[in-house]
Formats: sequence, C-alpha cells, structure tokens
Amino acid sequence: MKKILVPIDGTMKSLSVFDQIKKSFSPENFELFLIMVHDSFEYTLTRISSEEELKAMESKLDSIAVDLHGYTIHKCAMGGKPGPKIIEYANEIKPDIILMTRSTGAGMINGIGSTAKYVLSHARCGVYFVNGINGSNSNEYRGLVYKKAHSVVNLRGQLSQKHSEC
Repeated sequence: MKKILVPIDGTMKSLSVFDQIKKSFSPENFELFLIMVHDSFEYTLTRISSEEELKAMESKLDSIAVDLHGYTIHKCAMGGKPGPKIIEYANEIKPDIILMTRSTGAGMINGIGSTAKYVLSHARCGVYFVNGINGSNSNEYRGLVYKKAHSVVNLRGQLSQKHSEC
C-alpha cells in the first residue's frame, strides 16, 4: 500500500484536501497519515494547557477520520514548529507523497505559505498542493473589499496622491 502524508491545521481550507483524496486515491491502494501540529505549545506556561490542546487536536483528528471510512488511517498530533515537525514525521514514516494546501492563511489565495515552502524544500518525496478554495469562480472578487456598492461607478482622470471620493 502506498502512503499519503496529509498535514492539516483544522481550517476549512486545509480540510479541502480530503475532497481531492476521495476523488483521486482509492482506499484499497492508499493509506493516510494525518498530522496536526500546533506551534503554541512552545509558549505555554503550564503542562496542563498543553495536554488539553493535544487532546483537542486528537479529537479533531478522530472526527476527520470518521469521514474517511474505507481508508486505513494513522493519526499524529504534536506540538512544535509545523514545517520541521511535518518533515520529521515524514522521514519517520517515509510516505510516497505529501498532499497539502499551499496556505491556510486568509489573505493567501494565490501564494504559498511558510509551512508549505518548508515542506516543499525539505521533503524527500513528492509534494502535491491542492487548491484550498472550493467552488470558486472567476467572477468572484479576490481583493480587499472596503465597502460593497450596488451600482457601477466610472472614474475618469489621473491618479494622484490627493484624497478623493466618489
């Protein structure tokens, strides 16, 4: 059986990887290794809060595994820097591929995040990025919206550094 390592952080964007897994990889030929890394463990003052966070991550992994019936699933929750921990786990299990999103940040629609860069640079296997945007279309505005208008405004003239309104 081939191994797929799937790093997730629990965001909806990172969970979109599983739609692609269900479409492209059969449960008979692939086993999934899910890893969730939380980087705030290094900064917590008490061991109790770290243990609670670890249990919460394990609970999230359990609920994700329920939706992936048919697949052989291995789960790993840990604390530390996500990029190095993902690579450390990958070196341990030796997956055939790593399947993840490019970024889970809100403003990173077309960019690649720091964790994804680290994994791509240090992985000893193929790394595949899944577009984390479900159902997006070309008519969707991908910039910053200050105020939504209900009509079209045509602006004419030169651009300047002065304040202007419309």
